[in-house]
Amino acid sequence: MNEGARRICLGRITSAHGLKGEVKALVAVDDLETLEAVGTFELDTVSYQILSARFQKNHFILNLAEVQTREEAEKLVGKDIWISSSRLPKLAAGEYYWFEIIGLEVFRADTGGYLGKVKAIMPTPAHDVYVVQQEEAEYLIPAVAEVILAIDPDEGRLLIAPEGLAAQSGAY
Repeated sequence: MNEGARRICLGRITSAHGLKGEVKALVAVDDLETLEAVGTFELDTVSYQILSARFQKNHFILNLAEVQTREEAEKLVGKDIWISSSRLPKLAAGEYYWFEIIGLEVFRADTGGYLGKVKAIMPTPAHDVYVVQQEEAEYLIPAVAEVILAIDPDEGRLLIAPEGLAAQSGAY
């Protein structure tokens, strides 16, 4: 694994597909290009090479070099798909993968006040929403440019405009 790269769970094998060893997988990427760019992944400690992938009914169907029969594919069902984050394609400036956002500490831009850590991301049709928690307090922060002023994964920080808290109550 490259220095600075993290091992991340990309998804899970959900079932065997057909008779020629293909597997059906739920994968946390939204396009074939990203999945094909990953190229290889691990199940447990064994590496598998993606020969081809296609999308079908909310799943990806994967043809793996190391799997030729349905019986071999069935042995993989339920296993998590792991990759090194260094295998993911580089994103444009200002774009981030979810694993880079989750865990960041969130601060107000106006006061420097600490709000908590990003614990989850909820996708919505309009934009993502960051779930930020500190003890019992929970904030839902819209992931839009007017609210998210700075993201610094290297420093582990996310800076938000106070307007992102307009609907929240309590002391912060």
